[in-house]
Amino acid sequence: MPLDIQGTDYLKLPVGTTAQRPATPTSGMTRYNSTLGYVEYYNGTTWIGLSSYYASYLVVAGGGGGAGGYDNVRFSGGGGGGSVLNGLSALLVAGTTYTITVGAGGAAGASTAAGGNGSNSVFGSITASGGNGAPNGTGGAAQTGSGAGGNGGNPGTAGSSGSFLYGAGGGGSRSASGGVYGGGAGGGSDQVGVSGVANTGGGGGGGDPINSRAGGAGGSGIVFLSIPTVFYTGVTTGSPTVTTNGSNTLLKFSSSGSYTA
Repeated sequence: MPLDIQGTDYLKLPVGTTAQRPATPTSGMTRYNSTLGYVEYYNGTTWIGLSSYYASYLVVAGGGGGAGGYDNVRFSGGGGGGSVLNGLSALLVAGTTYTITVGAGGAAGASTAAGGNGSNSVFGSITASGGNGAPNGTGGAAQTGSGAGGNGGNPGTAGSSGSFLYGAGGGGSRSASGGVYGGGAGGGSDQVGVSGVANTGGGGGGGDPINSRAGGAGGSGIVFLSIPTVFYTGVTTGSPTVTTNGSNTLLKFSSSGSYTA
């Protein structure tokens, strides 16, 4: 016979903490998780929460590589910094696994060669675009964010997550007449083709055109998540650094991984 509950009646579910989940669960088991504050069921593989919550994020893409030195009459441009996306309202569905990709920096331009583009960084459906590699043998105006190389850019759009604040800057460049143009925050900074700093999204510096020196590689990106601690599951891959900030748990992904809400 079907169970018929009407009017102001209710169905009382089993209540317990995450630690009190059945040791050998079977498909269809349903309970109220008092640790996480929502109803969950077992699908045969994992516990799925019938709930969702909001988290904030900071996604920084990989920076572009700097161009290699070309000749005595041209600039060697610095790579563009990776784009930065910052948000305070990412909706996470309990039990869902969110893939996190940390973009690599663009390859350094060899002598007379252009720098490589930085790779995108991704959190779920959120994508930050990699910085453009600098073209070889050209100069140009200052660039920010994912702009192509030229004079070193200022930091791209800054973002924050909890106590974190990041801005991916373009790399520095060098002219054949001896001018040195410093890079933005996180970018390579001078004529020797300094590479962008790892996990900043900084662009690589341009190489020395007088001596046909190679450019610098772009810095890799980084991804931060700030999750209300009451909902934090602790289920991750990729070995993120985990800290706390007030009522939030902060995850810093220096390399690719995942988080299961």
